[in-house]
Amino acid sequence: MVLTKETFTFDPRPYYPLLIKANRYWDPKTQAHDGLTMVFAHGTSFNKETWEPTIEDLQVLVESQPSKLKIREFWSIEAPNHGDSAALNQEVLRVGYTPIFGWEEYARSIHLFLSGYGSGVNVDFSKHNLVGVGHSMGAVSMVLMAGHHPRVKFKAVIFCELMIMAPTFGKAASGMLTGGAENRRDTWPSKEEAYKILKSRGTWKQWDDRVLKGYVETGLKPLDNGEGVTLKCTREQEAACYRDPLGSSRAYGLLTAYVKQVPTHLIYGEINDYLPAEVKEDILVLVGGVQNLESFSLVPKAGHLILPIAIPPTPTTYKTPSAPSTSRLSAPHPSGHRSLLQVGPAYINHLRLSLHHAHSFTELDKHLEAERERHAALNPTIDAQEDDLGVGEEEEPEELLTLDPKEWKKHDLYAVLGLSHLRYRATAEQIKIAHRKKVLKHHPDKKASATPGFETGVQLNTNDDAFFKCIQKAHEVLTNAEKRRQFDSVDPQFMELEEYIPTAAATKSKNFDFFKEFSTAFDLFSRFSKTQPVPGLGGVDASKQEVEAFYDFWYNFDSWRSFEWLDKEVNEGSDSRDDKRYTEKKNKTERARRKKEDTTKLRGLVDLALSIDPRIKRIKQQEKEAREAKKKAAAPNVPAKKTKQEEEAEKKRLEEEAKAKEEAEKAVRADAKKAKAAAANAAKKARRQQRATEET
Repeated sequence: MVLTKETFTFDPRPYYPLLIKANRYWDPKTQAHDGLTMVFAHGTSFNKETWEPTIEDLQVLVESQPSKLKIREFWSIEAPNHGDSAALNQEVLRVGYTPIFGWEEYARSIHLFLSGYGSGVNVDFSKHNLVGVGHSMGAVSMVLMAGHHPRVKFKAVIFCELMIMAPTFGKAASGMLTGGAENRRDTWPSKEEAYKILKSRGTWKQWDDRVLKGYVETGLKPLDNGEGVTLKCTREQEAACYRDPLGSSRAYGLLTAYVKQVPTHLIYGEINDYLPAEVKEDILVLVGGVQNLESFSLVPKAGHLILPIAIPPTPTTYKTPSAPSTSRLSAPHPSGHRSLLQVGPAYINHLRLSLHHAHSFTELDKHLEAERERHAALNPTIDAQEDDLGVGEEEEPEELLTLDPKEWKKHDLYAVLGLSHLRYRATAEQIKIAHRKKVLKHHPDKKASATPGFETGVQLNTNDDAFFKCIQKAHEVLTNAEKRRQFDSVDPQFMELEEYIPTAAATKSKNFDFFKEFSTAFDLFSRFSKTQPVPGLGGVDASKQEVEAFYDFWYNFDSWRSFEWLDKEVNEGSDSRDDKRYTEKKNKTERARRKKEDTTKLRGLVDLALSIDPRIKRIKQQEKEAREAKKKAAAPNVPAKKTKQEEEAEKKRLEEEAKAKEEAEKAVRADAKKAKAAAANAAKKARRQQRATEET
């Protein structure tokens, strides 16, 4: 068995800035064009070639059961910051995707690739029977694709160790995985040495040898100085994936609806190394039980990488100690069928200490210190970033730094804290981190001059704490749930984007893209929904149930948006109760007016979308055809009702026949008239001849 392999570079620009590498595998002898096209997405730190042993095993299965399993081709799509793709995107990743690379980015890459939004791959996947296969991050990314349009239709998906969990679990898992990525070894003298070292260590020595050799051969690259090899997916980019604060939790919110739309198979390892047992149980509850899945499997003696973990045998010299009379331990089971296995974090630490550090805590401490120093030298700014949670550093233009704290209600509070890129999605922890960063940078004590003004001849700014006051006010508002809700209702960015929602005039343009424009508009308003997650617009091939559910949701939209933030304040210095009552009454009236306008605007958007939705016309035509087919089936001898085109054709035919008949009759009458005239002339001539004869 030899599969043909072809590597593609997919360029989705201008829709997306990152290039994507993908491999295609097929066997011309067994390729069936009506068979399945299997699309693979890998986990963090791996690459597109990781799936090759799995693809080879599947091909063996195809050849052994050709009548049961038909395969058209296999595709393995690489994450933009992994493997060969990372080399193509090195500069873009450095500038725009550090310290966080969201799993949503991998989802967007796969979606663009399969939807054909780009160049480099001339395949129409909409005509393929797609089956998605994802592991860990790759599985989550396939779930996140549900939020992108047009929808990519999978006949089924197979998710291995789906890394979806509720936000309560996510933070601890992210910290553990990030720390492991930052401290892992990433250089070796050569690929041969890398293979030998990995083959002799913990998890790697349990791998299928084909996978490990492929990982070393395709996942490593020469160092720039030529003195060894290093990872194609850098430690920084691997850690950036684990720092994603939204991907896993957002997929968690989508999974319930996802399994109802796409037949889903879930596979987990029986050993709870990366994912606690509570997480796996929670996922089953989330989807409504195993009955809502196509299948649910727990692989015995397997962990996150779906590999059997061999338990080392008990030494022959070991003797079971006898329990003292005061022991609470029960005696061994009489049948002798009970066995104890060495598992758990403590046992892993024991193995690490004994195998790698000769059971010496001193050696372990030296090793950890050396690793910390090496890590600090390679990543001098990582300490400042490890708890950053994606807050980052935003530019501070002059107009921002010169804001007047007295006008705080007119400020963009997210911009003041450096959270413009997160806005309403910013978590309480991110707001806390952003505030701490701004305080450290703009505290008045930091700006105090060390040299008195009379020595320098420069007049100091006596209002140097103005922006600091703005920071404190922004923090006060955004950490108060009620005040933040009021500010988010009139978020300056939203108010600006609201002006660009589709209008009736805009929909008449030849270049108007219904799904693109209305998806953006509905996504904009979805933030105000009390019910989450909000159903997406869907694609052109969405079913009647999906379309009806979408419009039903938006026609019954329950919004928490309010307009207290725009209330007018009582005149400063006024203690008049009448003034206060008047102002409060006017504010209440204005809030009601704005709320009504907002509701009307949203209802108008929904009405406009419904009136021009191409799917509605398609659904009505399908229903009409179904009714006619039903009538025809119920009364087979009754001729089918003619279509409008057929009726028009029949009418035209009858008119032409009538016209031809009339012209024929007219011609007959003309001939008869001529014959009659000729006969009269002949009779007249005969009478003249007769008279002439008589006269002679």
